[in-house]
Amino acid sequence: MNLNNSELKSEFLKLLLNLMISIFAAIIVIILGSKKLITSLTKLPDSFSLIFSYSATFIFSMFGLVLFVYLLNELFLKRMLEILDVGKFSTRFYILTSLGPVGLISLSVLSVIETL
Repeated sequence: MNLNNSELKSEFLKLLLNLMISIFAAIIVIILGSKKLITSLTKLPDSFSLIFSYSATFIFSMFGLVLFVYLLNELFLKRMLEILDVGKFSTRFYILTSLGPVGLISLSVLSVIETL
């Protein structure tokens, strides 16, 4: 890994942005899927096949969530931890990136202000 600190910081911020976008997309999918499942549950008559169908849908959704978290760990978090381990960053960088989207925006604004 022959990257300097600015390249490592850039790669880390790209990974962080992609991670936040994928988590946001997953939350939207989960909310919309849950809303559809819950609202249609009260409108349908009770029967064993419907209960089994909803149970299977819930189980597959939970399996998908576990798989999603595993993929996030493999794709983003491991590389981000490697970058943080290798790179020598300022304390402000660590604090602001730990704040998520607000910290990412703050870090961008502060970086632009410093270059002026």
